[in-house]
Amino acid sequence: MDTLEKPKKPVKKRNFLTAGFGPIDNETDARALAKGGAVAALLLTISETIGAVMTYFGTDPTTFKSTADGALTAGTLDSYVTIAVMAAMILALIFMTWRIYAGRGYVSAALVLALLLFETYAKTMGHTLNGGWAVVYLGLAVSLFGAIRACWWLRRIKPNKKTASVAAVFDAPTE
Repeated sequence: MDTLEKPKKPVKKRNFLTAGFGPIDNETDARALAKGGAVAALLLTISETIGAVMTYFGTDPTTFKSTADGALTAGTLDSYVTIAVMAAMILALIFMTWRIYAGRGYVSAALVLALLLFETYAKTMGHTLNGGWAVVYLGLAVSLFGAIRACWWLRRIKPNKKTASVAAVFDAPTE
């Protein structure tokens, strides 16, 4: 080895726990974490879409039973309001997924994580959360937490054009 060559750093390996909580050393790590969070948000969007379709066809998404005997019956005002709210939430999730993927959505990632935690709570209280879904939701939560950190880290290297011009005025040298 020549004395002028720098020694190579060992390649760090990421596992499940270090993916969301490990150090972010460069832009590549941050972009990878942000894309992982976007995938988690997309999976939550797909889950909500399946629930909306099942609600539209008169099936309870948690028990897979017909809601004809329940309070939510297909063709009633309650079912239409529920589907409209779910459709608005799905559109908001799609927008937030795009923001996370672009690396500009730390608030969006936090909102999606809050929605995931609320859904986990609702499924736990409704006794419909089994062990498999708990593991899936834990993985989604770790990915979204990593996305929050990554988007916050990426925020440092992408200056906001509106505030940069104001900062330039205040940071200008005085004569």
